[in-house]
Amino acid sequence: MGFATWVFRDRSYREILPNVQKAALASDPKALFYSERFISGPEISAHFLCNGREWVFMGAARDYKKIKDGDQGINTSGAGTYAPSEAWTPDIQEQVFGYMDRLLPYLGMLGMEYRGVLYLGIIVDEYGTAQVIEINTRPGCPEFLTILDTIDTSNLLENFYRTCNGLPLLDIKQKETY
Repeated sequence: MGFATWVFRDRSYREILPNVQKAALASDPKALFYSERFISGPEISAHFLCNGREWVFMGAARDYKKIKDGDQGINTSGAGTYAPSEAWTPDIQEQVFGYMDRLLPYLGMLGMEYRGVLYLGIIVDEYGTAQVIEINTRPGCPEFLTILDTIDTSNLLENFYRTCNGLPLLDIKQKETY
């Protein structure tokens, strides 16, 4: 199996994608084709508890990876996090919740009833669209610890129990101070 990389400047992704697909499939009709595009914008880590059929929102944080203020400098692989993120607007929340509303039924249709913490890595693109760039079945670190500081954890243990046993989940409330 081989790999190829194409870089196109000054042309839209949608404009070049059909030509790249055609070239890739011409070389091997059974080839798997993956495409990826660069998305510039703020990153958000959204966390959910899932019981296999429903989900509750735990919170969203921003992983700040650059060494200098203003998102400048080299990538440190996690210099810190903060919550809530200014990028987590009502519109972004609605989009991400819409993804979650479709994701669990889709997994169920595939025979995968997911129970546990689900972490969506989101980048808000230049058009204000929440792009899912990562789905993890584990808490994001260190973002999850920041989120835990923002929520009322009085029913968290009960919710973990309900998550594991497929029982209806309780609402998770944000602390008054946040």
